Amino acid sequence: MGRAARAVLRPVDGGLQLRGRWTIKSFGTGWFIGELFADAPALRVVSARWGAAPATLKVDAAGAMTVTGKVAGSVELTVEAFVPGDPTREAVALKLLPAVRGTIEAAAPTGLAPALRVDGEAALAVREKQWSGAREVALSFVTPPAPAADRPPVVVAKVGIGVTIGDAELRGRARAVWEVRQGEVSTLALETAGLGADLEVVGANVRSFVREGDRVRVELQAPVRDRVELELRWSQAIGKAAESRVSLPKIAPVDVFHSEVALQLARDGEVEAVPEAPGWSYVASATLPGWAQGLVEGTATTALVQQGGAAAGSLSLLRFVPLEGPPVVVDVAAYTIATSREGRALVRAHYEVRNERAAHCGCRRRRVSR
Repeated sequence: MGRAARAVLRPVDGGLQLRGRWTIKSFGTGWFIGELFADAPALRVVSARWGAAPATLKVDAAGAMTVTGKVAGSVELTVEAFVPGDPTREAVALKLLPAVRGTIEAAAPTGLAPALRVDGEAALAVREKQWSGAREVALSFVTPPAPAADRPPVVVAKVGIGVTIGDAELRGRARAVWEVRQGEVSTLALETAGLGADLEVVGANVRSFVREGDRVRVELQAPVRDRVELELRWSQAIGKAAESRVSLPKIAPVDVFHSEVALQLARDGEVEAVPEAPGWSYVASATLPGWAQGLVEGTATTALVQQGGAAAGSLSLLRFVPLEGPPVVVDVAAYTIATSREGRALVRAHYEVRNERAAHCGCRRRRVSR
């Protein structure tokens, strides 16, 4: 036999009013017997009908109520019952006659919301109905959650920074991604340091941006409830000395639940950059996430990551400067090396030298064997 059910629960003085309707179908004519309610000795049935006639009910000592009736094709069982309890203090549990399919509706007093559990799990309502013909139902009244517009947004941010070191300047490019998990955002903010005065901020939904000291504030064209991505570009001149130092760029999203930052260094000139980055972790460039890739030019040299985006650091810039040497030029330097099976080696060196200032130079030839 097939069964479809609809149950409606409403608060009344001292408990809940239950109105239930079960449609029982059979391919032929036969008798049906099923447990209508279980473990409910205090439950009181107000009315119960089997089709057009009163339903036949039987209650045992444990409070289980059984219904019996004849089915010829289909019949409708309707029940109205009073369930004692206070759902504002403790969940009121019911064990109902299960059905193949059904719906459960629950109403709550003003200022409260129904919290329905079905077979021990939180019910997911579809248009205020729980689509279930489950046997076990528990209803409680709780304070309703704040509307989405009133709840603070929950945002996770990711920032990828790329710094390319040239001979005269460093060029920076960053990709900042905000993922909105709850609520919406219409303004974005970043704490920054080490960005040039020519900073640009672009994005598909960007209305404008303004720098307020170390903070960059970005106004969006429209509120965002899912994802927004920005791109930042800047440049900064570097010194011509053999050694100089600049700060690592800092881009830290503000008012976010969690943030990740990845930084990659590269060079396309002769200047070598050595990072000093306490609070960062060194990783292989190939392991950087997709949002941190493609932000540098030239040869990538270093990749770093951190959680939170607050750690600072600096770059030591080392420039190759030739030192003035003696006025002697070695035109040819040739080496011949012979080795033996025992590990001994014989090295012969041949130099062709030009001396531009003196008639002779002090050069020695040494033959070494070991």
